[in-house]
Amino acid sequence: MPHFTEVVSALADKVKNSVVSAVSRFFPLKQASPSAETRKVKIEPETKLEGRFGIRDLRRHGEKIIISPGLHIAAVCDSFGRIIIYDVHRSIAIRMFKGYREAEIGFIQIEESTTRDTSMSLLSRKSALFLVIHAPKRQLVEIWGCQQGARVAAFNVSKNSRLIYLEHYTLGWASSGSNSSKLSQYKQCILLEENGEIKTFQIPFHLILSDRNNQRAHDLTVVRQVRRLLKESTDDNDSLKNDIHQQRKRLISLDSQSEILDLLFHTDYLNLNTIRMFIDEILIDSEKTSHHHNPQECIHLQDFCNNALNLLNIYTVIEQYRTDHLPLLCKNEDLFSKEEFQNELNLTDDETKLYYQLFEQFYHNRNDNIKKKVHFIDDNNLLISNFTFGQFQSMFISSRHIHSIDNQLEIKSTINSEDFSNLGLYLFSSWFWYNNIDNIEENFHSYLRLMHLKNDDLVLICLHSLLSIPLTLPKSIEIWKKIFSIIYSINNNKKLLLTIIEKTTNGLTALLLTLIFRLYDNEINLSLLIRRLSALVAVQNLYSSIKYNDEHNKLIDIKLNEFTVESIFIKHRYDYLLELITRRIVEVTIEPSWLTIASVDLKENAFQNNLSICRQILPHTFEPTVLLIYSSWICMTSWHKQLISPTNPTSLTTNRTPIDLFNLSLLFYNHIQIGIIKQNLGTLLWHTYIRSRIVTLTQLIEKIGKIPKDRLCYKELHLNEKDLIIFLEQLSKNFFNTFIDSIYNQLNEIPIFNIDDVWQSNITDVVSSDQLEPVSPFINLYSGSSISEQSEQQNSLLELVMEQKPANGHLVLHHDKLILILYYLMYYHIKSFRPFSLFDSKGINAFFTDLYSHPLVTDDVDSTISNKRQLFFAHLLNTIFEQHDNTKSFDEKIFEHILRLSTDMLVDHEYIRRHYISLLYAYNYDYLAINEENRIYDRQALAFQLLTIAGLRLNYIIDGNVDSTTKMSLKSLEVRTKISSTLKTWLGSLITLVDYKVQPCSLDAIQTMLTRIACYLPQTNLSQSNLAQEMIELVQHLKR
Repeated sequence: MPHFTEVVSALADKVKNSVVSAVSRFFPLKQASPSAETRKVKIEPETKLEGRFGIRDLRRHGEKIIISPGLHIAAVCDSFGRIIIYDVHRSIAIRMFKGYREAEIGFIQIEESTTRDTSMSLLSRKSALFLVIHAPKRQLVEIWGCQQGARVAAFNVSKNSRLIYLEHYTLGWASSGSNSSKLSQYKQCILLEENGEIKTFQIPFHLILSDRNNQRAHDLTVVRQVRRLLKESTDDNDSLKNDIHQQRKRLISLDSQSEILDLLFHTDYLNLNTIRMFIDEILIDSEKTSHHHNPQECIHLQDFCNNALNLLNIYTVIEQYRTDHLPLLCKNEDLFSKEEFQNELNLTDDETKLYYQLFEQFYHNRNDNIKKKVHFIDDNNLLISNFTFGQFQSMFISSRHIHSIDNQLEIKSTINSEDFSNLGLYLFSSWFWYNNIDNIEENFHSYLRLMHLKNDDLVLICLHSLLSIPLTLPKSIEIWKKIFSIIYSINNNKKLLLTIIEKTTNGLTALLLTLIFRLYDNEINLSLLIRRLSALVAVQNLYSSIKYNDEHNKLIDIKLNEFTVESIFIKHRYDYLLELITRRIVEVTIEPSWLTIASVDLKENAFQNNLSICRQILPHTFEPTVLLIYSSWICMTSWHKQLISPTNPTSLTTNRTPIDLFNLSLLFYNHIQIGIIKQNLGTLLWHTYIRSRIVTLTQLIEKIGKIPKDRLCYKELHLNEKDLIIFLEQLSKNFFNTFIDSIYNQLNEIPIFNIDDVWQSNITDVVSSDQLEPVSPFINLYSGSSISEQSEQQNSLLELVMEQKPANGHLVLHHDKLILILYYLMYYHIKSFRPFSLFDSKGINAFFTDLYSHPLVTDDVDSTISNKRQLFFAHLLNTIFEQHDNTKSFDEKIFEHILRLSTDMLVDHEYIRRHYISLLYAYNYDYLAINEENRIYDRQALAFQLLTIAGLRLNYIIDGNVDSTTKMSLKSLEVRTKISSTLKTWLGSLITLVDYKVQPCSLDAIQTMLTRIACYLPQTNLSQSNLAQEMIELVQHLKR
């Protein structure tokens, strides 16, 4: 017989050629020549396929052939009533069925239903192939395991029934592995009854398995039945027990017996006596039938049952203890007194004052915020916890996994932190708030012995459960002293105890426990750990008090869960804590003045109260200068990041624009009181974040020859035009002024930033920790913190600030001039000046060098550059007056800033002031001009300039452009005839002498101005004096 895949390939080629020929007749191709229709169609010769394998029997011939869905098995019906199964890939016949004349056959492929991951690859799934045979003469349908399997089913059908095998699929589907799973969605084989009814076949996968595996399938069915019984019932009754008993008797394998017990353990409403009864029954049955089963399986089941009985006995005793303790449980809702705190823990007066205020702060916050923020665990949840036996049993390693029963129980190492804490609360919550001190030590000792746990596990689970809840004390600290002295005495692993304390976020409870442990340990010095815990509590209180009014932010609680002694004081340096605190200060926008106030009203401001406590414990870390440095730096860093990545906002940038962060950074910077720190931090900020943007802006203006538009500003500087102007203004006003002042007015003080001892002892801790015992594997329950470790080689911000070299004051002033010029160019949209054109080559080369360098910089430039500077300031003043609203008063401070800049750039201040006075008269600010005249030394030069302004004012009236109060339009021609030719010529030439507009004014203002000019003019210059006198007479004539 030919190879079936070659038959399919040849058939596909034939179909392809026929389809292409048919399509080309109706839709001729564009490339075809005009004579294509007249060509003769070429008929390909037939393809002869040689036989590869088969059964050599001349009298036998095949009548029907089908192939399996996987294309690896084929079935052939021959004329002798036999069905032969072929392995297509190996080319051999693997099975033969006899006595099925005129048979109809089909394949059904069943995939194993699994609860495993649905993303499991298709190749790894198990599938079973069944052969369906319909013998119409016998009216019988049989289902066989295809290759070597037995008959799994047989049933009678009607006489004229038909078996239909759907062996054809979409082209390429059956050969595609990615689509093979879709075959199960379609019926591969159906039975068509003579009445038209269509029947399908449902074959369980396990029928293909061996006898042993079929037993497992049977037991799985029984287990499902027991699970259904337990789910449908709601109480423990005799009917349920009998049903479970009957189902359990049907089980074949011993492993299924333990599965039944697991279901019983995790059923809440079952009585403990019922569970004990079924365990005893299974133990008795396993002993009776042990000769019928594998001895190893019998041992496993007996170990499991004995271990469950052991746990059940322990669980029963614990429940009895909890019931007996319930009337004697009591929590302390009020804080213990300071005297009791000092006497019970043997504290000094200083220690009592320092540590007791932390407990006071906690209880004060709890009473104020119990309804808003702090949600304590309810008493019923703590003391009457519904911890079922199934939950209790699932926490421990079953002996069926270790093949033996140990005297001591072992807790599963894979248990999560929440379950571990719940188990500890279940075991010890009845002792944490036990209020009867009589015989408490003896009773607690006996209670620990009956649990059969390792000492280290007892210590860990006890402390972990207590540290997982907020601090709640019994009526007396003495009770805790007795309980935890026993816990400390049975502990043989000192490092385990220290690690628990170092990894917990419940600093207040850990502090109290450590103070208790110190009373009973003379070998390990716990003073450092106590100082760290007190600092941790103070820092947690400070961080939680930094908030908007009375808001409660869940992010604060999440962040506080990362605050541990290990994460703050061991794995990281002091700068990590400073960054956390100051970042939160910036988020909430705490006033910088609050960081510098020493004494506060404790009831008015919780933040300042907690800050003062932190300064008592960590005086060097929370110095005002240190907090201001970090706050300013974090603001500037966030400003820079938001400009670079505006689509990635952070908690600092929420509801804040970049310019807000920049202004806030300068606000913190200006509150720094130490001059050398302000100078060094200013140098660091300039070099790191500010200089690059000034360089870009300057080069941009130099390149395009004018101020850039808003789109170009945002593209190059990530700032729009408005924010860029504010940036330049704040940079000059609030940064460079303070920066320059710190350089020239510092007191030569050199501060020393010490490190608090809670960080300095890290090196000695590493040495001493090597001598301690190894840590329990359950300590990984504390390792869920998301805090990333910092590189120890990286310098802290304080170190970077102190490493800065002294800044060159003259170079800083040089940059300040450039920034002011850029600000005036941007703010007033001055387009005709480039900033570098106002400096010589030495000044240009000095720009943007390091501020501690000393390049040759001087403002004593040549006359060409000096004239450009004069023109720049004159044009700047002209622009300011043109853009000013004349209905408002003019701000004299604007001119003072410009005059100071021009003076620093060695521009003649008399020239600038005279031009300023001229503009004041031109825009009718005569009262301001009169005041400025008193500051002029060369008043004769001023008079010559003002005479031009007066002439322009008078010329405006003579031309007829008068206001409504002047009634002289009929005398206009008469006035022109009385003006001398000299005055007329001079008035006509004035329009080209100034480059700004002169606003109309009253005749009285002109007369007053001419009178002052006449006083300033020299007597030797008769021509100018005559012009002034003639103009005065003309004004008097006009007023008549």
